[in-house]
Amino acid sequence: MASYGRPAVESSASLGSYREAGHFSADGLPRLVVVEPDATLRAAVARDDPARADVGSQHVAVEVYLDTDDENVQQTVLAAVDAFVDAAGFDGPFDVEVRRGSIFRRSRAFLRKGADAAELPQRLAKVERALELKYLEKDQAEVDAAQSGAVQQLLDSLSGVPQACLRVGSIFLVKFEDARGPVVLVRTLSQLEMHALERFPEIQTDPRHALGALSTAVLALEPVVADNASTQAPPAQ
Repeated sequence: MASYGRPAVESSASLGSYREAGHFSADGLPRLVVVEPDATLRAAVARDDPARADVGSQHVAVEVYLDTDDENVQQTVLAAVDAFVDAAGFDGPFDVEVRRGSIFRRSRAFLRKGADAAELPQRLAKVERALELKYLEKDQAEVDAAQSGAVQQLLDSLSGVPQACLRVGSIFLVKFEDARGPVVLVRTLSQLEMHALERFPEIQTDPRHALGALSTAVLALEPVVADNASTQAPPAQ
């Protein structure tokens, strides 16, 4: 059930300039925590509409960092991520780049032929909603069986990984363990946040501190983005 009392993330984890917006718990699943910018970061991302962060694009970035060198576990999680992407209506992975050890896979997924690019944010929002409904234990009529199954498969696969970062377009999931057990953080990214992760992908290789590093990067990039926007703006009439 949803909870808004005691913080769900131990203070030893760095949220940086993010805060908990709400959290969910369910038997057999890690705590799910929805995060949002605090007052400091909100001003930087206010110019972006997270719901429109993927509008106009025919593809999304799919990035997976797993803190494990167990190849069987890696393949299980990657298969679950690909099923999650498929359930959202995308084909892939394409342009795959893999760094071994603890694995970091970067790739892209493309909207299926005939799909409207304007629907991309709604597609991602539906799979994110499927994630929340898994915790709320509600009738999942809002999402189809494939999406619900893909979410369950993804959560099950992560049980064997102590730390992970997953990004599918504007959906960002971070998993690690604290003194109270496993926790999954979820954030719908703005364009500026996605730009920061594209500029500094190594942020995702330290899941416990990923949000803290992301907020630092966003605040550092925001003046540059603002300056670029102002130089490209048409003159006042």
